[in-house]
Amino acid sequence: MRHSLPLAVALAACVLHPGSAGANGGPHADGIVMTGDGTVLASSRNTEVSILQEDLQIDLHQEFAEVRLKYRMRNAEGAVEQPFFFPVESWTGDVERYTIAADGSALPVVTVDAKGTPAKVADAKETDDFAPVRRWRRSVIPFGPGQTREIAIAYRSRYADHGSDVSDDTRREPRFFAYRFSPAGAWKDPIGRGRVVVNALLPQVENVRITAPNGRFRQTSPTRWEWSFEKLRPTQADDLRIVTEPASIAYGRTYPLGEPANETNYAEYRIVGNKAFLDHTIYEATASSVLTPSKSGQTYGPENMRKRYGGEHAWAEGTEGDGIGESVTLTVTNPLPLAALLVFPGFHHSEKKDLWSKNNRVASAQITLNGEHTFQANFPDEVFREPYPVPVRGYDKPVRTVKLVIKSVHRGSAYRDTCISYLGLRARLAKKPEIQGAR
Repeated sequence: MRHSLPLAVALAACVLHPGSAGANGGPHADGIVMTGDGTVLASSRNTEVSILQEDLQIDLHQEFAEVRLKYRMRNAEGAVEQPFFFPVESWTGDVERYTIAADGSALPVVTVDAKGTPAKVADAKETDDFAPVRRWRRSVIPFGPGQTREIAIAYRSRYADHGSDVSDDTRREPRFFAYRFSPAGAWKDPIGRGRVVVNALLPQVENVRITAPNGRFRQTSPTRWEWSFEKLRPTQADDLRIVTEPASIAYGRTYPLGEPANETNYAEYRIVGNKAFLDHTIYEATASSVLTPSKSGQTYGPENMRKRYGGEHAWAEGTEGDGIGESVTLTVTNPLPLAALLVFPGFHHSEKKDLWSKNNRVASAQITLNGEHTFQANFPDEVFREPYPVPVRGYDKPVRTVKLVIKSVHRGSAYRDTCISYLGLRARLAKKPEIQGAR
């Protein structure tokens, strides 16, 4: 009976964005606020080392940026053990996989605060004032008299993400990556020449906006931006900021209205600018095969994909091998045009984290809407914090059925069962709904 509710009632049913807010509301912040150019730490420090050339490449993934940086640096005077500090400012977490090498040889790295002393681990405060924690990377680069060296740095930076909650409503500010060029102003001379390349590898490239510096980049393809410069003594006006997801507001209650809370049939309104969406799992799911329940009673039916993500459940196909060709089919209760599918490939268990790597994850899938519009979705082999969006392009009809067929997998380390933990739908609404916000 709960699946025969009128459309107006179904659209009124909403729930808080899972994992995005505290129980009692208030502000929240996450991720890396800014990383940046290597510096001698203080502009007053004397140095005879200059940056002759800088090449910066930023690959934008769904939840993080992968950064590769190359310097050609020259020492103008005698031998020196040059301190090199790479700024990292964070609300929570830290950069990952940070490495630095000189002429191909790895250099030791120490994490320090802005004063150069060992950094203390600290998370964002639960207040309106989120002062970033500085956990800079310190290395020493040996230079001989007049020597020129090639310095290479690589790391991953999770996007900065902050917002606030009032009861069941969540306001999220734009998610962004920021790179601070200005610390490089402390070297001996301006940067001789440089190039910055930004590649958008995330699925919703239309969300990417380079908001600073203004007017420097030219877009060379739908997924690539470039900026070249010469003799740059960088200031804060040269610092880089890239928005990867726009601001949004989510309004939530439990679905269905008037019934006790449960794990299924969740939905939420999401307002992005002047567009309105309904994120939901209001559908019936069937599968071509299902893994036999475990001895502990764990089941793996397709209905598990409707449950609130971040739990202890998944659909797992039940064939021999990797499940290539196996499928799930969703029958939507109240058809609406779709903007995207929201997918957690793999087994995301809230406690047994290793189940994700032990089991297969979907690498690519064929998706068919209403039996007539077919396209392929590819999934990087990454542990996502939120469902991976698969955009629906070129199809505006209300969607009654969604079929997902497994085409390839990322192989698990222990098992060959292919899993999907969550499959949600992001429906496009013709106009903004009338919503009574939380107080």
